[in-house]
Amino acid sequence: MFDQQFIVRLFAVMMVSWGTGDVLLGQEWARKMFTEYVHDFKEVNLGEKPEYRFKIKNIYKEDITIRSVSSSCGCTIATPTKNVLKMYEEGEILCQFNSPAVGTGFKQATVTVRFDKPFVGECQLTVRGTIVSGGISFSPPQIEFGQVTEGNFPVKTIKISASGNPTLKVLDVKSTSNAIKVLSVRETLRRGQLVNYEMKAQLKDSVDEGFAKGDLFVVFEKNPRMRDRSNRPVLTEKQISFSGNVVSAIQISPKLLNLTDVEVGKSVSKKILLIGSAPFQITDVRSDSNGFDVLADKETKKTHQLEVVFKATDSIGTQECELTFYTDGNETPAGALKVIVQIVEAKPEAKPEGSGSV
Repeated sequence: MFDQQFIVRLFAVMMVSWGTGDVLLGQEWARKMFTEYVHDFKEVNLGEKPEYRFKIKNIYKEDITIRSVSSSCGCTIATPTKNVLKMYEEGEILCQFNSPAVGTGFKQATVTVRFDKPFVGECQLTVRGTIVSGGISFSPPQIEFGQVTEGNFPVKTIKISASGNPTLKVLDVKSTSNAIKVLSVRETLRRGQLVNYEMKAQLKDSVDEGFAKGDLFVVFEKNPRMRDRSNRPVLTEKQISFSGNVVSAIQISPKLLNLTDVEVGKSVSKKILLIGSAPFQITDVRSDSNGFDVLADKETKKTHQLEVVFKATDSIGTQECELTFYTDGNETPAGALKVIVQIVEAKPEAKPEGSGSV
């Protein structure tokens, strides 16, 4: 349920708006589910269809239903990735800047997201950009690494093309994320009104496991003779987004091992799986806690079933530790398993019947 203060505020708005039929009822509660409300595509080459996703999160205890998403301008096509958001669930409003449909010039659209459950409300987002003819384009328009394994990141090549700017130069590439690196940017063609560059990019070895995304901003100088009021070169930037899903080379199942109610002096065992993208051999298993023994074979295969055996000491209580796995050909750990152990006092042994004293 919504909190009491929220209900009180909403009721007050309803009383004020009752006679006016105000469809903006609940505007503030709807707006709080977004963290940003404006996106500027800046300069977009005619024919391109760049996309941007506004994040929305249901911060309430009620299910939220998106009734509709509409755009005030044909330059933007807007759709929700989910129509129903449960408590704390996240979704996106996908906005595509549809340059072929509207021609050149500055374009701006108001994207209205309307809700009808649990209450009526709406939130407005703004999308804008300047569509140019003979501008700068990227091929592909986004850098998509897809699902990649740690230590085996592919290099992606992006072609940068410009027409109508024979003096254009690439000066720099900036990034909003430390997950990606630009390996090289080189000029491949300069003929007449055409200028082409080639850029190579790769995810960094230090990138964390999980979904990585961000933007690169390529910095251009269109005309070296142009200066601003401070006599500095006039520069422009063009954005290209990147995304990738980084997974461990070795998947461990389960990811967390719970050993509960282990009596002092007793042992308990559990089965786990190690699954690789290619056949591998387990060369070592290390633990940062005493009492563990891991039984593993020495075969080379994609899937290994291991038995984790733990013998409790006299340290009663809850312990957290980690098992680290090493495989052939790698000096660094291939993966780790977190283990939580709960050690309890040993139960007294039951006396056999008829063994009482006389």
